[in-house]
Amino acid sequence: MRKNVFGLVLVNAITSLRIFGSIILIPIFIRYGGFVTGFVALAFLLTDCVDGFLARHLNAQSFFGCILDAISDKVFGIVCLALLSSFNPVFLGILLMEVLITVINNVSLSKGNNVQSSFLGKVKMIIMSLTIIISFLIMVPNKLLDLFNINSGFIFNILQKDPSDLTTWMALVVLGADLFVFSDYLHRAKQQSVEYYKKENLTIKDIEDSINDLENKKSDLLINSKVKRFKTKKELKRDLFDTDYYVKHKNDSLRDLIFK
Repeated sequence: MRKNVFGLVLVNAITSLRIFGSIILIPIFIRYGGFVTGFVALAFLLTDCVDGFLARHLNAQSFFGCILDAISDKVFGIVCLALLSSFNPVFLGILLMEVLITVINNVSLSKGNNVQSSFLGKVKMIIMSLTIIISFLIMVPNKLLDLFNINSGFIFNILQKDPSDLTTWMALVVLGADLFVFSDYLHRAKQQSVEYYKKENLTIKDIEDSINDLENKKSDLLINSKVKRFKTKKELKRDLFDTDYYVKHKNDSLRDLIFK
């Protein structure tokens, strides 16, 4: 078992900053507007790169950190999209898709599936992050133009005319990416469930027998010796923070984390 306590604390503290950032972005947006909010949001988004880099180089990767990272990203994204929807209603569509993706992942997670981000999900996240930052900054276009000393050209003309046109096109790209990711996660969740039942050779009768045994307290989640038992709290805590275990099982289903 390998556990870098200092690294785990440091990495997860940095990841938690995005949840904290989600909270303070709201009063910052209300008081200072989108331009300042954009730079603050950028600073918190950069923690997503920092925590991943440190986790790998400090040997501080863990299932707990992976789960916390996913929650932080989702909360931060949803708050930003909600704020931007006051500037451009198109962001409400992205917000809805993000909520639907979260629901699909939670349902899949409850079934013990692996809900790690796919390649499509990571690409979508990068596009959405750039769209969020740019959309905040161009809410006050004159400040952005002055900051970068832009007084002519294509970008100048767009921002002077109507910055919401630019954010609309960027938001539509994100919305399209969200649709692809949603269908990908939905397909993957179904596929993982089918593969699990095939792997464990389970039938509906096996599951019904297990439920009856549980009700009668005659078994501890054994389905004709086919289903593994729950790990103890001590074992679960160990595996949640163990780097070696994470590296070995990061692509496995959640069932392998909670069952033995």
